[in-house]
Amino acid sequence: MISRDILARLVPPEAPDIELFPAVETVVAEDPVLRNLALWSRLVHDDLSRMFVGQAGRELDGALRAILAESDSVGVGIFYAPDEMPENSHFRVIEGYRFGLSVYHPQNLLRRDLPGPRRVNMRLSFKGYELPVVRFTSDFVAHFHPRHGRCSALVDIDGSSYLMTARHVVEHLRVGDSVDLVCKHGTSHPSTLIAKAPGYIDAALLEPDNPFTLCSARSTPTAIPVVHGLTVNGHFGSSTTPQSTTVMQDLRSGQGILSSVQPHIFLIDAMGRPGDSGSAISSTKRSDEVMAGMYLGETDIREKGVRKTVGYALETLQTLRIFKANLKGGLLL
Repeated sequence: MISRDILARLVPPEAPDIELFPAVETVVAEDPVLRNLALWSRLVHDDLSRMFVGQAGRELDGALRAILAESDSVGVGIFYAPDEMPENSHFRVIEGYRFGLSVYHPQNLLRRDLPGPRRVNMRLSFKGYELPVVRFTSDFVAHFHPRHGRCSALVDIDGSSYLMTARHVVEHLRVGDSVDLVCKHGTSHPSTLIAKAPGYIDAALLEPDNPFTLCSARSTPTAIPVVHGLTVNGHFGSSTTPQSTTVMQDLRSGQGILSSVQPHIFLIDAMGRPGDSGSAISSTKRSDEVMAGMYLGETDIREKGVRKTVGYALETLQTLRIFKANLKGGLLL
């Protein structure tokens, strides 16, 4: 987990005056550190989108456009790159961490060196601040296990109850096949595969054979948007004690900067083990009732000989929208 002191020093204290989404406003309303990170993040996303179509007074720099086009994914937020960039003083390295734009390229054993510059700057629309852009090689590995899989939440669709898991957990199955997954507290739930999310959304729905064995929620659960710096709980494996971790980045495809159908993937500075795919990521406040995401796996991030392994997850809010579902039981399974 990244300390609050580090988070507070990653971005300039003077935040851009920009409108946040109402859901994000709710999450960061009482935390000035999270609010500052959210404002800078929104600025970077907005600038990238406008610059991609030449609406920011200039087009995206040719070198940066080429780097993004060749990338596997692009992350806005916090990353680990301990070497300082002398030409950039607006976003400092704090104990190895910094805020900026990460460009991820897939591992390629036949080509160990990335062509072109490893680090560039992106000029932001706010007071000409220069944002660090760092290129990494990465290898995303889903934490699938052929004999184990987990579910993250109980949802309601038109009055019927369903369990939510990662699509790659049941990728080998067809709709209508039987599957037995484990939820919190190690409870096993024999179920039937009902639906897989479309495109690149790594989520699936299961219909439990006996929904009456599922515990009902003590109160109405909710889902929150993930914001950089947010402390969340990872409910990995059979442990009854959740692991506290920090949301570092949100990812999207380099070619999909303008797309709203890209999966809402975020990175956390902790990871589970093979078999933990589908596990819940919840808020540290009212942990059993406030959902943030669903754990998918880990990725090794490398840059200039430095390696950092982090986890990645899918935002719950997007999954609920895709399936037109409402949370029913959160983690109370």
